Order: sequence, then C-alpha cells, then structure tokens
Amino acid sequence: METDFIFLGNLTSAQRSLFLIGGFVLAWSLELVFGRSKNPKDKLVHSGINLIFWLSTLVINLVFAGSIVTIGFFSMERGFGILQIFELQGWIAVLVSILFLDFFAVYFTHFLEHKIPFLWRFHVVHHSDVSVDVSTALRHHPGEALLRAFTTALGAGILGAPIEILIFYQTLSGLFAQITHIDVRLPDRLERILSLVLITPGAHKIHHHFKRPYTDRNYGNIFSFWDRLFGTFSITELPRVVYGIDVLKNPFTRERNIARLMILPFSYENELENESSRFEKNGT
Repeated sequence: METDFIFLGNLTSAQRSLFLIGGFVLAWSLELVFGRSKNPKDKLVHSGINLIFWLSTLVINLVFAGSIVTIGFFSMERGFGILQIFELQGWIAVLVSILFLDFFAVYFTHFLEHKIPFLWRFHVVHHSDVSVDVSTALRHHPGEALLRAFTTALGAGILGAPIEILIFYQTLSGLFAQITHIDVRLPDRLERILSLVLITPGAHKIHHHFKRPYTDRNYGNIFSFWDRLFGTFSITELPRVVYGIDVLKNPFTRERNIARLMILPFSYENELENESSRFEKNGT
C-alpha cells in the first residue's frame, strides 16, 4: 500500500520515543510557567513516580511492537483486513485507520476498563493521581499497558494496517495523551470549539474528577465524537476539579509510593474506603 506516510516506516521505536520525550519536556516546561503547580521540586517528585510507570510501559511496548506489526502484516498479506476488503489506500486508509484505532484500541478499551472490575483494578492506578499533569499520561500500570498492547495488536489485525500507518497512529495517540493531560488551561471558547471534534485538556480533566458520574465521561483520546455518539461526553463546568478517586484511602500518600501502586490491583479491597468498592458503591 502506498501512502504519504511511507517515511514513518523508517522510524525506530527509539526515535519515536525521543519525539514523544521532546513533547513531554516542552509540555512540562509550559506547566511550570502557566500551570497550577509551579514548584519545580514538587513537580519533579510527582513526575518521577509517573516516569517509572512510563519505563515499564516502554519496555512492554518495545516487546510487543513486533507482534503488532506482524499481526497487521499477516492480515494485510492475506486480504483479511478492512483496508484490503474495501481496497482503501493513501490518505483514506490513514484516516480510516486512525479513526478505527482511536475507537477500538482507546475509547472502547478505556470504557471496558471502567466497567469491568478486574480491568478497573489496573486502571485505577492512573486515576489515583491527585496532581494531574502531562506526566499523568505516562502513569499506567504494566497490566494496563499489556491490555492496551493487546487491543492495539487486535485492531491492527482487523485493519490489516501497514507499519507506517501503525507507527503514525501510535505517535499521534501518544502525543494527544500528553496534550489532554497537560496542566494548562485553554480559553473557554477555544475549549468548546476544539471539543466539537477533539478531546481537549479541559474535557479530559473532567474525566479525572474524583467522583462519578464525571469519572465515567470523556473516555476518548484523540476524537470527542465517540463520546458524543455513545452519550459519554461532558463539557460541564465544575466549581473545582478534584483529582483522584473517591473510594480509595489516602491517595496523596499512596501516589508517592511506587511499591504500593504496583501492588494496588492485587490489594484493591484493602485500599477501599469503608470497605466498599467503586462498583458496589455505585450499584454497577
């Protein structure tokens, strides 16, 4: 398949990581100037915990990168994929791939993480962050990183997507994850205009509010119309967004303890407030 993104097929995982690291450093610097937390020491401590999770995710992504590409290539070569069945090429193939992977590998997977108790145990590590900023985009338990790698590989197989499209999508998705978590407030009017199509920082911060129903809103990463289509979008103004999750004990203490965060999916019941799980508490 010929696309205008063929050059991206030459990018290594290390080069793509350096691109995302550059974006992270830029966003982190902007937060020091315009964000709520301007104390470099506090931000370094907070970011350090989340960077440890990023390293574990990076290892998992590097291990599974070959599998994702192989599955996509296998489907493409045998004509099983959506792109081959409908003979989609060029920019149309790129657009369809980004739309499908943003829905299947992110929106739908993220939705399931909030609805299935076993998956929520791992995803709660991301939501336990009480100081959401660009580093929160990197805060994913290795168990969740494995799930995301699996659904991305499955999506690549369903699409029959070539390597250059997969690399372009994963780079774009990683960049948007950083943008949506950045601790910089956009003008309200700009937020509302952009959120007609895209997930904005303001929209995603609602998702990190500590109480339902806000926690179960705005699951998307790149596009907002999946949330709009399935009734999970909200741009409601809150008097104050309070980060964290309401059913957990002492989230501020725990967020600085990497060992407790790593075992949180396996000690979840012991960490619950009033011995009531999120699902029992909310009747789910």
